[in-house]
Amino acid sequence: MRPIILLLLLLVCLASACGCTTQPASQPAEPLTTKAVDGPVRIVSLKESSYNPEMLYITKGTTVTWVNEESRMSRRVVHMPTEATGRILFESKSLSPGESYSYTFTVPGRYVYADPQHGGGRSPFVEVT
Repeated sequence: MRPIILLLLLLVCLASACGCTTQPASQPAEPLTTKAVDGPVRIVSLKESSYNPEMLYITKGTTVTWVNEESRMSRRVVHMPTEATGRILFESKSLSPGESYSYTFTVPGRYVYADPQHGGGRSPFVEVT
């Protein structure tokens, strides 16, 4: 019986030494536009095999951050040049749920992008003025 009491006392002491933790209150949703040191930032949510917003109109110098909000699926963001000789300007690694990728647009134009692994026939784009 004594070893059990000693074990319980030891566990109580360890628990109090470690302290109790609580989960932080949930944070409000990130705003669609935030201000970065070098310019504005726009957020695009990748969720349910779609992009929100699908059509984004920004000014040059704006950073776009794509956030994978899928619960189980990795996603990518890849620039899809519309000209035959166009080169890919931005391409994320595979983004696990919760990860993000950012790109700063410095040249006016329309930039179509997609996730080549999850097509869907849509053509989301960022238009820079």
